[in-house]
Amino acid sequence: MTILNRMVLSIFVKFSCLALAAFSGIYLLIEFFEKVDNFLEHSAGLNLYFVYFLNKIPVIVTQMIPLAILMGAFMTMASLSRHGELTAMFSSGVSLFGVTWPILSMALLISVTTLGFNEFLLPIHVQKTNHVYRQQVQGKRDLTLNLGQIWFKEGNVIVNIRLANPLEKSLQGVFVYKMNEHFQVLSNLEADRAIFSDGRWIGNKVQIRHFDPKTSDLLNIKMLRDQDLGFYKNPEEFQDVKTKREEMNFQKLWQLSRKLKQEGYDATGYEVDMHTRLSAPFACIITAFLGIPFALRGSKRTGLALGVVVSVSIGIAYYFTNAILIAFGYSSVLPPVVAAWAANILFFLLGLYLFLSLEK
Repeated sequence: MTILNRMVLSIFVKFSCLALAAFSGIYLLIEFFEKVDNFLEHSAGLNLYFVYFLNKIPVIVTQMIPLAILMGAFMTMASLSRHGELTAMFSSGVSLFGVTWPILSMALLISVTTLGFNEFLLPIHVQKTNHVYRQQVQGKRDLTLNLGQIWFKEGNVIVNIRLANPLEKSLQGVFVYKMNEHFQVLSNLEADRAIFSDGRWIGNKVQIRHFDPKTSDLLNIKMLRDQDLGFYKNPEEFQDVKTKREEMNFQKLWQLSRKLKQEGYDATGYEVDMHTRLSAPFACIITAFLGIPFALRGSKRTGLALGVVVSVSIGIAYYFTNAILIAFGYSSVLPPVVAAWAANILFFLLGLYLFLSLEK
C-alpha cells in the first residue's frame, strides 16, 4: 500500500469512526429515553439497565455502520478536494479509482466482517436484549417457539400453530387440544387457516376429533367449514414470533423456511428475512460507493454541517427505499430475493451513473 493510499484510508477511517460514534451515541440516547420509563415502571434493577444497553450497543452499531461509512466517504473526498490534495493527485496521473479504491476496499471488508458478525454473534445480543426487556423487565411470558412451531396454553386448551402472521391477523396450521382437569385429551381441532374476527379465532376447514378420555379411543370425526377454535389470544401477542425471527441468523431462517415450504405453508416472511440477512451488510459498500460522487459535486464548498446533512439525507433515502421494498416482499408483491436486494442494486446503479458522469 502506497503512502497516498494510507493517507486516504486514514482520513476515511477517522471520519467513519467519528460518525459511527456520533450516530450510535444519538441512537443509544434515544433508546434510553424510550425504554427508561418501562424500566422505572417495573422497578428494574440497575444490573438490568447495564445488561440491556450493553447488549444493545452491538445491535445499534451494526445498524449505523452503513450511515457512518457514507459520511466517512463523503467527508474524506470533500476534505481532499477542499484542501487541493485531490487536484494534486489528479495532476500527478492518479485516476479517480486510484484515489477511491482504499475507501471501497475498506468498505467491502467491513461488509464481509459485518456479515460474519450478524451470522454468528449478533443473534446472541438480540436474544439477550429481548429476554431482558420482555421477560425480566416487563414480566411477559414468551410463546414457546421451536423450528416453525408455536406452543402456548390458555385455560384447558393447548394450542400449536405452524405459522402466525399478526399483521394480517391470520394463522396457518392450527392444532387445538382440549383437556380435562386430569390433563386427558377430550378433543382435537385442526384448521388449515384461522382469521381473527370479533375477538375470536375462526378456523377454516376445521376437522374435529373427539376422544374417550379414559381409553383415548377415537369416538368420532366432524368436518366444519368455520368454527370458533376456543382460544382468544390477540394478534398483537403473536408479535413475539416476529421478535423471535429477529434472533435468527441466515442458516436458521433458511432451515425454517425450507421446512415450512415442504409442509405446504407460506414462508414468504421468513424468506424475506433470510435474504435480508445477506443483503443488509453490503449496504456498507453501496453507501461508500454512493457517497464519493456526491462529495465531488461542489465539494470545495462542503463543510462539516453540509456533509452531515447530505450524508443523513442519502442514508434516509436508502433506508426508506429499502423498507418499502422489504414491505412489498412481505406482502408477496415482490419475490423475497428481489425485495431484499433491490435497494442495494438501485443505489449501486445510481452511484455508478454518478461515477461515470464525473469521469466524463
